[in-house]
Amino acid sequence: MGKKNWGSTKIDIQTFVPQEYCDACFTYKATLQCVYGYAYNHSGTGYTKWGAEDHLEHGAACANSYLTVTVENGVVTYAGHEGADKPDVALESVYIPNIEKLKKGDEIVSPTAHWGSNDGTNGYYHKGGGTVTDWEMTWPGHPMHS
Repeated sequence: MGKKNWGSTKIDIQTFVPQEYCDACFTYKATLQCVYGYAYNHSGTGYTKWGAEDHLEHGAACANSYLTVTVENGVVTYAGHEGADKPDVALESVYIPNIEKLKKGDEIVSPTAHWGSNDGTNGYYHKGGGTVTDWEMTWPGHPMHS
């Protein structure tokens, strides 16, 4: 019987590095209610016409603002506008806690959310809460995401 050559065991290790994270690609819509606009529109329900605090009066357009949030690969972008007769007044400086984690039906806690708007003449500071009204997974070109 002859000699056998024994070799050392070799292990190849491959690391999977995802190029995209589909669980972080989605769009949702939310309605925001400003406490100052709410106060103006509901002056008989415990708030004064002049606002819930700071004696700020915002009109009907401020009561409900509309927001679309897109989260793509961990980057949050948004577009939105005031309601009523001011749909051309864009929202700016939007801050919503955990904005990237909200799903349909989730409540945006008042008054921790805040946002701004400017109608070209006046700048407004809004704060309040809201509700996520629609949520959709988006991953262009890949309809079967997991």
